[in-house]
Amino acid sequence: MTVELIYDRDCPNVRAARANLIKAIAASSREVRWTEWDSSAADSPPHVKGYGSPTVLVDGKDVAENSASGAGASCRLYRRGGVRFDGAPSVEQIVAAFASQRGASIAAQDGWKTSLSAVPGIAFAFLPQDCLSGRLASLSGTAERSRARISAR
Repeated sequence: MTVELIYDRDCPNVRAARANLIKAIAASSREVRWTEWDSSAADSPPHVKGYGSPTVLVDGKDVAENSASGAGASCRLYRRGGVRFDGAPSVEQIVAAFASQRGASIAAQDGWKTSLSAVPGIAFAFLPQDCLSGRLASLSGTAERSRARISAR
């Protein structure tokens, strides 16, 4: 997982964003390292230039689900509840982004297992019908004999 903290050098909310990022990592009990980018620095990659400060990206996605505005240096506000705004993403927003990305990576890894689970059913469908009817009859006969032995006791 790639985590990036994007900020402007003179942003007053970078410390709060960094502190919330550290708390979110602790709350998720995952070992996460992040990269910090000063969006105005010459060596910052182009993809960080369009975000306001501070922004936290998890695997390239903004934890607040916004896209880069391209406005250059600007402050960001993060909505809390419905009426309150803060200058940094909350611990909950960051943890939710971690969980979302973890869920996506697990689904991608387990996708082949889900597909593979259909193979026995598909193979069963290609068996000849007379084979199936004889097999099912023998299974039901076994079940009836088992029931008869249980009731005889």
